[in-house]
Amino acid sequence: MVKRSQAKKRKKVAKLLETKSSPLESGESSAKSNSAADLVENALTLVENGDLAGAKDLCKKVIRICDDATLLNEVGGILAQAGEKSLTQKALRRSITLLPEKGFEKYLTLAQFCTGAESLKFITKGVELLRTEAPEDKRRLSEAYCNVAELYMTDLCQEKNAQSSCECAVKAALDADRTNAGAYIVATSFLISSSKFDEAKKMLLDGKSLWYEKYEDLIYEKVEVPVESKIDSEKRMNACRYAIELEMWDDAIQIARQVSEEEVEDCETRYFLAYGLFRRWKEMVEDTNFTNEEEINDYKRDCFEEANETLRLAEAAVKQREAGAKDILNETKQMLDDLGPPPPEEEDAMNEEDWETDDEMNE
Repeated sequence: MVKRSQAKKRKKVAKLLETKSSPLESGESSAKSNSAADLVENALTLVENGDLAGAKDLCKKVIRICDDATLLNEVGGILAQAGEKSLTQKALRRSITLLPEKGFEKYLTLAQFCTGAESLKFITKGVELLRTEAPEDKRRLSEAYCNVAELYMTDLCQEKNAQSSCECAVKAALDADRTNAGAYIVATSFLISSSKFDEAKKMLLDGKSLWYEKYEDLIYEKVEVPVESKIDSEKRMNACRYAIELEMWDDAIQIARQVSEEEVEDCETRYFLAYGLFRRWKEMVEDTNFTNEEEINDYKRDCFEEANETLRLAEAAVKQREAGAKDILNETKQMLDDLGPPPPEEEDAMNEEDWETDDEMNE
């Protein structure tokens, strides 16, 4: 099984714990739990005010004094949002010890902060409880199976039955919710890993059809994306990466252009847009049967524009010491060298603008 990149594990933690635990989970109240409840309430207020550091300090106190699984779940959610891996694990493991057979959210969240077989164990238990506690939540079930598939493409890729186990998880994710675009992206990754490239292309297009036009409407028409069609920009950029891997240049360009309209200062997104344009331009140039010079020049001109914007963003990112920015900067410079001079029409237009500016200055 080929090991593939895994999405950042802190994603979705807020969503995973958004459902409150039932009162039955907390057991009998006590002075100690009331005190802990006050601390949690204050921590939530600090989070709302943007003070994650202050909220974290209060959560540490709750973990020390609390034996209420419900409050520990809330603390785990706060700490997960703050990216506190160790403390999140401590809170949720304590909650599981206190009430192991109730609360699927804590299992699915804890799995995001663990690796390998342990992560799989928590997802499996979370799915078991999810099926009884919230059987109507098909999206959550589908996402859980997506996480299982990702584990078998990363941490557990060397396991004996990794290939078949991953395939089963992908199928389960799609069967659970056919409207979950993220499941199609994970399935595309699996099919690429399995060298089933034609099937991967179809899977990517099927998934893209669920969200692409919805986000175009959001950007250009200000129409809100339906809840069932929402998918974060990181997953959409994964779809772009797979489109590039499959040499689906037009789809890669569309996705990267869309996301760059949202992430306007992200040099990586802009680089993928420029790269997709470059490869499509190069493909047309090398095709002896393609003779539309105007379209070739349009792609080259578009690539110049996006590559130069990538340079600007990458230079700023390098100054901020952002990971990968220097590589993007160097690769973009090489891309511009490979492009050669801009199309003649572009040079003429630039010269005309310069002459007009000179005339205006002389008046």
